[in-house]
Amino acid sequence: MTKEEPNQYILKRKKKRRRIILAVLLSILLAVVLFVLKIVLICTAKPTISINYASDFNRISKPANYDPDQDAAFDYIKAMQALVEKPYALSSLRKQWPDELSDKEKTAFNKWITDNDEALAHLERGSNKAYFWLKVNSIGEQGWSYESDFDLMAISQLQDVLAWRSKLAMSVGTIDSAIHDSLTLYRVGYQLAAKHQTHFMGRIVKYYAATISLQLLAGKELDRELLTDFQKQLEKLIRSPDFTSLIETERTLHMDIIQRIFTDDGKGSGHLIPNDGAILMVREYLNWLEEQSPRRDGILREIFHFFEQDEPTEMDARIESIQIALFGPDRRQVTEAINKYFDFSKTLVAKTPWQLQQMDFEQKLRNFGSRGAQLMVQVRYSFLRGLLIDQRFEIYSPVLVTTLAILRYKSDKGQPPENLQQLVDTGYLNELLMDPYGNGPLVYKRNGSDFILYSFGSDFKDDGGIDITNRSRQSKSGDWVFWPVKKKQ
Repeated sequence: MTKEEPNQYILKRKKKRRRIILAVLLSILLAVVLFVLKIVLICTAKPTISINYASDFNRISKPANYDPDQDAAFDYIKAMQALVEKPYALSSLRKQWPDELSDKEKTAFNKWITDNDEALAHLERGSNKAYFWLKVNSIGEQGWSYESDFDLMAISQLQDVLAWRSKLAMSVGTIDSAIHDSLTLYRVGYQLAAKHQTHFMGRIVKYYAATISLQLLAGKELDRELLTDFQKQLEKLIRSPDFTSLIETERTLHMDIIQRIFTDDGKGSGHLIPNDGAILMVREYLNWLEEQSPRRDGILREIFHFFEQDEPTEMDARIESIQIALFGPDRRQVTEAINKYFDFSKTLVAKTPWQLQQMDFEQKLRNFGSRGAQLMVQVRYSFLRGLLIDQRFEIYSPVLVTTLAILRYKSDKGQPPENLQQLVDTGYLNELLMDPYGNGPLVYKRNGSDFILYSFGSDFKDDGGIDITNRSRQSKSGDWVFWPVKKKQ
């Protein structure tokens, strides 16, 4: 073998190595290019808006045999248009009562109420209609689009005007007018609470009406006829929300969100699109994850996330969105998880908070689908939690009925009943009010010529009637005491 032959052999091996290295580098470069191209395609993908979910929403929420003449929405819109806003000087006096106002403030309140006579007339007219319904034109990324101009903030202001008229009437002894306005508030509240887009405002209006009414009963001794009439009218108004309809309308909103943040492959699947809607959703999802754990690792997020943040940033959400788009879950998985979640939700709303606490419902909700499939379930289940919180607000109306029955009994017999069952046995009350936060009726104790009426409250324990509002802010223990009534509600 000549000397050149080993050198040629070595050269051939070096060339072969270089070709292999070059091929590997080219393969890596190609993979990176393809990966970047895929991310570009993912980020520039467009959703296919193929279903008008607003139509489904209207079909589910529209009252049977709908008659526009029986729709309170038109009267409420007229009330909004006629509304005169509260003077700035009165804006800080929302929780005060007339006996805490100066003469100048009372005069200003009376003028403001008089200026709103037309608005309140429309509001009352609407409250006597059969139902409230708003047609939704679209459910886009910008939120609700109504056929009519409806403003929830204006409803809040109208509630404030009517509540002040009731309180001022109460202060001068015009009890009939005070009760009349409280019942109007109740009717408005029940109408709004029956519909998805106004449900939470409706429950606040009802709560406000109840607290004002309880204050009226505590501050004035009503004669038996007034107590009886108040109780009868209130009993006619009390009804439970149609939770099935509320849940089904919420389902349509989720389906609309899915079609706006996922591609559609024509076979029921597709990947997440990191658009503004998806990033907003993912950011809320990451916030929820941060509440559960101080740190969460992700494949792409770790590449760019050099420093720990106090809370997820928009960049975190964007990177997480791309990760979900690449690795799943896909549209079909999320849709299946959402439908499973809503089917389960229907079984939850029929239960009391006490029953839910026994079954640890929040943990069950967290178990729906994979980590990514929880993307919408965990973020959006706040609506269901809101419905369950309703139990606290809903209890105020039957509490008021029970209180009226107790006061009627006291007016007839000279002292409160020994127990609530005595009210049922003697016909003052149709049925015992069960405590949604306990395993029995509301707690009632006679105290000489007075009484105490309370719920276990959110700690699910009987704390002996110690009002939770009398505890420190750090304390979660305490009861929800309805009677005796505190000065301010």
